[in-house]
Amino acid sequence: MPVEMVGRVFSAIAGAVSMAGPLGALLGGFLGNMFGSSIVYSFGIRAMLPVSIQWFIDPLLRNIPN
Repeated sequence: MPVEMVGRVFSAIAGAVSMAGPLGALLGGFLGNMFGSSIVYSFGIRAMLPVSIQWFIDPLLRNIPN
């Protein structure tokens, strides 16, 4: 990605995360009532673990320009 586009890309990502947060909370509350909070938390951990490992391993992701 060109350096001059980094701010726009991060703004788009921040906007998407801001919109997804309330929907995720609503879905998490609904699923927590159905299955129990420990199952919902364990599913969330298992979903985020590969993303975290990829971020840690991939040097391109760790060296995003300022």
